[in-house]
Amino acid sequence: MINMFSSGPTTEINYNFVDLVDTCKLQYLMESFYAATNIPCGIVDMEGNILIAVGWQDICVKFHRLDPVTEKRCRESDKHFIEFFENSSAKDKGYMEYICGNGMIDIGIPIHVEGKHLANIFLGQFVYEKPDPDFFIKQANEVGFDVDEYLKALDKVPVLSKDKVTHIIDYYIKLASFLTDIGLQNLQLVRAEEALLLDEKRLEALLKLNQMYDTTFEDITDFVREESIALTNSKIGYLAILNDDGTLLSMHSRTQVTVDECIVKDDVPDYPLESAGFWVEAVRQERPVITNDHAALDPLKKGYLGEHLKILRHMDIPVFDGDKIVAVAGVGNKEMPYVESDVRQLTLLMDGMWRMVKRRKAEDDLYKSEGRNRSILNSIPDLMFKFSGDGTFVDYNKPSEGSLIFPASDFIGKNISDIFPQHISTPSIVNIKKALKDDNIEIFNYQMDLDDGVRYYESRFVATGEDEVLAIIRDITDRKETEKILLEKAEAEAANLSKSKFLANMSHELRTPLNAVIGFSEMLAGKNFGELNEKQERYVKNISSSGTHLLNLINDILDLSKIEAGKMELFIEEFNSLDAIDEVCYSLMPLILKKDLKLNFSVDEDVRWIFADITKFKQILYNLLSNAVKFTSEGGSITISGSIIGDEGHFSVEDTGKGIAPDYLSSIFDPFSQVEKFETKVEKGTGLGLALVKCFVMLHEGRVWVESEVGKGSKFSFSLPIEPIHIGESSMPYLK
Repeated sequence: MINMFSSGPTTEINYNFVDLVDTCKLQYLMESFYAATNIPCGIVDMEGNILIAVGWQDICVKFHRLDPVTEKRCRESDKHFIEFFENSSAKDKGYMEYICGNGMIDIGIPIHVEGKHLANIFLGQFVYEKPDPDFFIKQANEVGFDVDEYLKALDKVPVLSKDKVTHIIDYYIKLASFLTDIGLQNLQLVRAEEALLLDEKRLEALLKLNQMYDTTFEDITDFVREESIALTNSKIGYLAILNDDGTLLSMHSRTQVTVDECIVKDDVPDYPLESAGFWVEAVRQERPVITNDHAALDPLKKGYLGEHLKILRHMDIPVFDGDKIVAVAGVGNKEMPYVESDVRQLTLLMDGMWRMVKRRKAEDDLYKSEGRNRSILNSIPDLMFKFSGDGTFVDYNKPSEGSLIFPASDFIGKNISDIFPQHISTPSIVNIKKALKDDNIEIFNYQMDLDDGVRYYESRFVATGEDEVLAIIRDITDRKETEKILLEKAEAEAANLSKSKFLANMSHELRTPLNAVIGFSEMLAGKNFGELNEKQERYVKNISSSGTHLLNLINDILDLSKIEAGKMELFIEEFNSLDAIDEVCYSLMPLILKKDLKLNFSVDEDVRWIFADITKFKQILYNLLSNAVKFTSEGGSITISGSIIGDEGHFSVEDTGKGIAPDYLSSIFDPFSQVEKFETKVEKGTGLGLALVKCFVMLHEGRVWVESEVGKGSKFSFSLPIEPIHIGESSMPYLK
């Protein structure tokens, strides 16, 4: 039966529940739920393996699962659930309730991924009413349990109401649905990774193919055949070429086993398309053909390639040159069914092979063309010289006036060693002789010190006769300078990346001991280790304050390094900006009250709801407000404003502090720029707060600016787009 590739999984992957879901994390989740509900639960796969067991009762763990008789009843219960969900029409309700042979109530909820039943969530080892002790005493005597210990374990079995169990079943049905989604996402990820791996293998094969310069066409087809087999996990493969009129296929490459077991023993057998069998159906239909059940009877299976070779499944594709079919490639006997990804990999590989073959033929034709020399002369606008075999100038061609360093009369008829210095003439003569001997293009690069500076040239030598060589001279000075610029740019970027990595690593390394210093200083200040005198309290306060200041600096450096490295992410969401402003103000209220500052608000209602990263928004506002508090004298005032202007939300923090001199405004948002370092040391800071403000605002595609007058105060403002932005590259060019 012929199956054309269609929608569905692009790759066939064998997978189990543990392949798609992190059972360790799931164990923690189910343990937390058990702690809240006291209902035992577990997950069992389709082979009966217990993957997760939470809260299992002693009566099952210490008795039923250990004795062969009762353990068999447990497995029969597991099997009953599997058969029920596979065969029963009642599986649509999403769960099944069952009383196991050992007297416990079990509830099973299936987990499916793409229709495949992977596992069951079990709720069990409980009863709806106080159990009958006679039943369990009888059971204990039958299998030889210690009756007293067995009944103690029975007393621990939860007795639950049906209403409570109904709610718990609903929760686990939702959990099963959630696990199905997770499993599907991970399965798609595995498929994507496998597809990427296949793409890398195919590209590696094409790279090797393009490096096969001195190989025959048969070597190329053999190589591609073996790569096709490897890419599709097949056992056999072949490649046949279609003649120009599309009537005859010539077998150019096939796996040796098909030759050994085939009744046709010709080295390159020809197959008329009209009478050829199933293996050329892709040519007839002009599309890929897959059969995953070759044993099925099919009228097309006449004259199959290797008639005595056992074929399990098979796939063949046409190879196109434009709209014309030029070949057919096939593979067979893959252990798993052939799917779309196999078609894709084989098609792309064959397309690459055919393009290379065509390019190779075009190159061969070019080098064999009688007009090769004339074409080179007419198409290349470079300076050209014609030399004899000993290096004597015979003729020249100049692309423009002024391209010759010397007048023609100075070098025509003379040897190159008489005109150019030895570091140019000697290698040139060597390349002239090599070009005549090997009939290859020889390349030689050199530099010359001229009146306008150092110039770089590339010379290409090619034989145009038995004792004649054409030298094509190209000025590559601009290319050299470009290469130098690119190299310097790459080195600068590498250095910048190293710096960012160093800052990130050092920040992480320093935070650990600093946290310890701050923590212990706070413990000392809290008098956990005893009373402190005034001097000791002052020292501890200084330690805590300095440590906190340094930790803030490290955190700011870490944020800047993330931004520079392009690793700072935004999480855009709609949130209440007024609530965010309140939170920031509340966190700074002790400092505001300490300095007896008046805090004013002028925030319009229409700017209440905005789209932004709420954490970054609060950090922007915190840095601006903390600076305002820091630089505003006692009894001063601070005003926070917000409004909609055009398609932007505008926010500002205005203070009545000492202001900023105009000379410092242009660099105020630069990293490590601090106004106070020019004026006073009373207010200490990191010099990174405003730099981070600018970075975070620019990440939102917003703007930030400052207005200030010395002696009257400063107003820092920023704007953010009203609508959600597209999150792109997060690196800040101005920082680099």
